[in-house]
Amino acid sequence: MAYNVLITKHIQEEGLVELKKYSHIYMPETESKPFSREELFRLAPQLDAIIPVNDVISEDFIEMAKKLKIISNYGVGYDNIDIKAANKKGIMVTNLPDVVTESTAELTFMIMLAVSRRLIEADRYIRYGNDKNWHPFLFNSHELFGKLLGIVGFGRIGKAVARRALAFGMQ
Repeated sequence: MAYNVLITKHIQEEGLVELKKYSHIYMPETESKPFSREELFRLAPQLDAIIPVNDVISEDFIEMAKKLKIISNYGVGYDNIDIKAANKKGIMVTNLPDVVTESTAELTFMIMLAVSRRLIEADRYIRYGNDKNWHPFLFNSHELFGKLLGIVGFGRIGKAVARRALAFGMQ
């Protein structure tokens, strides 16, 4: 039996290999043309599963999706889903809580390094042909080593940032 699965935005084919073995997938053909709200509601009655990508899954949608067994949010949060309505209908709701933890921590450090080392300024300086005017104190910058880092929020991402800060010798 093939399950009817709707993915609300176009995602890469590599992510669909296993799902295609067991499912008929409804997905927009391109990133630039996502399903409209009307299209989502038209498909709702035949769906076994939906993978929303930032789309609101409202009580109205859940009521129309009579066969729906699971809402698997493509992302960390789930505030776009009416959890109460899903629970009332016995529909499982899942998300991807750790999918961006490490990436976000890495990007945080990338920005910290770029700012502390004046990377953007230096890049522009060289790109615009000023490489002949370089001198040793031109882009004085600061090391992260030994600096005190304040982290607002100490959830998954805050802890991942803290681990990196320790590796950089920060306090």
